[in-house]
Amino acid sequence: MNWERIIDELLAAARSEPANGRVPYAFERRILARLAGAPPADAWALWGRALWRSAALCLAVMTASGLWWIWPAPHLSRPLDFSQEFQHAVFAQASQVDVVE
Repeated sequence: MNWERIIDELLAAARSEPANGRVPYAFERRILARLAGAPPADAWALWGRALWRSAALCLAVMTASGLWWIWPAPHLSRPLDFSQEFQHAVFAQASQVDVVE
């Protein structure tokens, strides 16, 4: 099937129809009745679904970063003692503070 030709024909048929400002009888009432009959949205279910999706995303990011840490590039060497680098990074600002008198 040629979808482009079918779409063009449907659009041409829709454009050839004259614009009509008439609204069907009791259109507003039917819409409002359908909205009133719909079950209310469960806020806890929405939160739960969002939190499970974010948990899955966090798990994927954690797995990717863990694999990146386990298998570093062969030309890079990882320091054996990370605690010294961490302590240096944490206290770097404290060693640069000037005493103002």
